[in-house]
Amino acid sequence: MPVPTSLSIRHNKVKQHKAQSLYIVTRDNGGDRLYYSYLTPIAVFQDGKLFLTNKWYSVTTTKHMSTVRKLEGYPTDTISVEQAVIDYQTNE
Repeated sequence: MPVPTSLSIRHNKVKQHKAQSLYIVTRDNGGDRLYYSYLTPIAVFQDGKLFLTNKWYSVTTTKHMSTVRKLEGYPTDTISVEQAVIDYQTNE
């Protein structure tokens, strides 16, 4: 699956995870990461905290969210937030 063009325009680096439809976007500042399941933003890692959407999409997206937790080392500062919070972060 090709990297979504809409993601590469807004951010510095897009990496496709081995879970085929999970994308990791690293912002220009190098520390913040955005996670997309297909083209849906599902998580933001910022300032040592992981923000995950509390919206349910599908079994696959739920698996992607588990993968995100694992990739970030199962941070104790994992915060469940409304989808609007994740959407806002993707537009900054």
